[in-house]
Amino acid sequence: MLKYKIILFLIIIMKSVFSSDLTVSLDYYEYEEKVKNSYFMSDKSNPALFSFGLRDWKIKEFINKKLNWIYTTEVTFGEVYYDSPSSGNMDTYYYKIRLENYLAIKNPYTLTYTPFIGLGYRVLYDDSGGRVSTKGHYGYDRMSSYLYCPLGLIYKFSPRTTVKYQYNYFIKGKQNSYLSTASSAYTDIANDQNSGWGIDTNIDFEIKRDSSVFLFYRYWDIKDSDISTGTYANVLVFQAYEPNNTTIEYGLGYAWKF
Repeated sequence: MLKYKIILFLIIIMKSVFSSDLTVSLDYYEYEEKVKNSYFMSDKSNPALFSFGLRDWKIKEFINKKLNWIYTTEVTFGEVYYDSPSSGNMDTYYYKIRLENYLAIKNPYTLTYTPFIGLGYRVLYDDSGGRVSTKGHYGYDRMSSYLYCPLGLIYKFSPRTTVKYQYNYFIKGKQNSYLSTASSAYTDIANDQNSGWGIDTNIDFEIKRDSSVFLFYRYWDIKDSDISTGTYANVLVFQAYEPNNTTIEYGLGYAWKF
């Protein structure tokens, strides 16, 4: 409970500095890896992940300015269920941080359609080190980070309904596998990811002047990483890569406007 209170406290402090919406949501999460188009493993939320964040998507009157800064920050955490035909099953824990900044570009004709371009960073930590699967395999901690460029549009569908859609142009990714958390005989390895893409759709329904509910859907498709080399007991040399993987996230949230 302490870590949840710390996260909420930090969000409240940030809220006092920035003029934003405070968001909370329940998220469904599913991550799947395939090797040569065959199912290898998956992680699924068990039963749901929780997210807290700050955002400012309000398109102000530009007033002779051509650009308007908007942003999204979000912290996600919760239990996930790991499944692999070869390694077995286990429960583990995930943490994720997502930071996105955008420049909204002035439409000379209307504010109904507002395009934007930005820079995003997403980092996820899988806390599996020391856990044992149903087949006796030891888990290890992993950290996944993406750097990407959101390209999108904010559409004012009606006075109370706003749609935000973005395509995420993948710039760079890195997977750090802390194999030493499973056995100190292993060296940790890191794999670079250079190809992939994502989409992110959000529909916001205003219910009161100071609050709204929203639905969201996100998808990532990341290709095979490069190959890295590690060692076991300083003797056995092995090579490893991060297989092609997809991530699906969707859920329901509430935004409180200040």
